[in-house]
Amino acid sequence: MLIPGEGRSRAARPGWLLMSVLASLLLLEACLVPVATPTSSVTPAPTSTPASAALPPPVTVGLSGKISGLGFMLETVQVVSSDGRAKLTLPKGALVMDDNRQPAKSVTCTPFQPPESKEGLVVGLGYEWATGEAAGELGHHGTIMPVATVSITYDPPPANPRIDLSRPDLPCWWESEGMWKERGAIPTVDPVNHIITSPMANFIPVVVIFWYTDVKVLPGPADRPARRRAVTVDLSGKIDSRGALLEAVQVVSSDGQATLTLPKGAKVLDAGGQPAESITCISYEPPESKEGVVVGQAYYFGGLAAGGTINPPATLTITYAPPPADPRIDPSKPDIAVWWPEKNQWVKSPFPVTVGQASRTLTSLQGNFLPVAVIFWYVDTTPPVGTFLTAPPAGQPPASASGRDVQEHMPQGG
Repeated sequence: MLIPGEGRSRAARPGWLLMSVLASLLLLEACLVPVATPTSSVTPAPTSTPASAALPPPVTVGLSGKISGLGFMLETVQVVSSDGRAKLTLPKGALVMDDNRQPAKSVTCTPFQPPESKEGLVVGLGYEWATGEAAGELGHHGTIMPVATVSITYDPPPANPRIDLSRPDLPCWWESEGMWKERGAIPTVDPVNHIITSPMANFIPVVVIFWYTDVKVLPGPADRPARRRAVTVDLSGKIDSRGALLEAVQVVSSDGQATLTLPKGAKVLDAGGQPAESITCISYEPPESKEGVVVGQAYYFGGLAAGGTINPPATLTITYAPPPADPRIDPSKPDIAVWWPEKNQWVKSPFPVTVGQASRTLTSLQGNFLPVAVIFWYVDTTPPVGTFLTAPPAGQPPASASGRDVQEHMPQGG
């Protein structure tokens, strides 16, 4: 029999009194050593419960006065971990929502002891940024649109022939499967200072990992900011102190399929009623509709101008692809829809839409910054109309949508 913790045999030995006494003491000590409980083979989820008292404490940054009532950042805000090794940068103009799709009231950074990975070597602590009441409950807690930037300073990993020291990554924690997965975002690495930086579109747990070169890494759709493509037009020198454009301005989507043309003299104001500093067009995979078939990408013109107005309205033109075969739609009748979160659906635009059948283009007016998409309504249903959308009288700005009208257009999971 082996004495626990010793690894030596208790075989018969010479009957010296001293050796017998020592053996008895060792046996008594063995009886007092607790027996180790077998550990589960399932990887535990990240937890905010400190594995040791040495874990850095959480840090909370309040957003009062730094975020608009619609959820758009009024200034750039950084949330830095208490150990100074992890930093989340929320850019001015970004839409920051909590899990209830309400404007975030605060952001908390919580360091935690990360689970290991069978697919790579995890180094250092994990960090979770969460909004408001979600702080301390690690998981997916809110969204950022278009994206924030996360950077972590890491220590060089121990020597391991299975990893590439030049290729650290920032994976996301996939709760349902209890494992780290790729986020779909390509990080930037500073190998000299050991800093890794990456875009982040959701509040999720992250950690630095070096994937094993001899295994296949599984992608995780929890955070794919690359699917949200943004183009920004700076209005510096193109807008006066009252918000009136000094020249016509065009904002074209990254895929070239959507163009917003703002006329010279149009008053372009942000959510706070101030002259807009820039306009960003974000294209993304649109939510589906129960009342029709949505084709192509959805387009959201906003950024620093998000939640604001255009008076007189701008001209919106979208080029669309042929719809899939469906007996319930009329392929000759495309339309422009606007997202209405109160009903969780696409609704008709309040402005008339001109269809260019040969060029496959739709043209309409847009008086405020709201998500739009091309839709073919089902012929056996009546297209829904959003009560918050009303075409403005001539010379008057359109009614601004409420915060809930703007904030809930984002596709969940990136």
